[in-house]
Amino acid sequence: MKHYEKRKTAKNSKGFYIALSLCLVAVGVAAWTTFDSVNNFTAGEDTSSQVLQTEKTISGVKVPSSSEESSSAVSSSREESSQPESTVSETSSEAQSSQGTENSEAHVPAGASSSPAPSTVTPDILQYPLGNSISVPFSGDALVFSETMQDWRAHTGVDIPGKEGDAVKACAAGIVKEVSGEGLYGLTVVVSHGELTVSYCGLDTVNVKKGDSVPIGGTLGTLGTIPCEEKEEAHLHLEVSRSGKRIDPAELLK
Repeated sequence: MKHYEKRKTAKNSKGFYIALSLCLVAVGVAAWTTFDSVNNFTAGEDTSSQVLQTEKTISGVKVPSSSEESSSAVSSSREESSQPESTVSETSSEAQSSQGTENSEAHVPAGASSSPAPSTVTPDILQYPLGNSISVPFSGDALVFSETMQDWRAHTGVDIPGKEGDAVKACAAGIVKEVSGEGLYGLTVVVSHGELTVSYCGLDTVNVKKGDSVPIGGTLGTLGTIPCEEKEEAHLHLEVSRSGKRIDPAELLK
């Protein structure tokens, strides 16, 4: 009986220690859990503070918050709206003035210039400068005998008969290139008609000067005599060149 009671007492003591151990473990677990929670909470506050500070500065430059940006935008809008009305009015007036100038230039009628533009069109035909016949034709490379010069030479143009004092007119519209009074062909007017250059030789008087624009049929001067052909009847010696090369004027005269 006594042995049984001892065993029972030992058994109760062992259970007490086990229960005490379990309580101590529970207390330790609770304490650790509480400490960990507090630590995590503190770390979270530090991280939030760092995030807020990072949002406010980038590489040492402060970044305005959303409220500051809104305030800055409102201030900028007010400054723009408060510009003097005179500045806006002046800008509008300048724009209207510029537009008016462009419109006025756009409505300038063509051909309003006081002097006609030089003719650069090469005519297909040439009008007779006087009369409508040829007394001595173009010889090209062939040589013909000259009664005045008493030699054989090429006739580089055509002779158009007339009377001294007759008006000599432009074969086409062009620009006076040269007026010369020297040489075997006497007083001469050279006119550029596009790619054609026409020499009117043997004049007595001249009505134009270098650089003048002449219309087709415009009077260049009056008929006179030609020193190298003075033994022939009165006539105009007419030479035509295309791009610097002499051609037969009869091919273009109509």
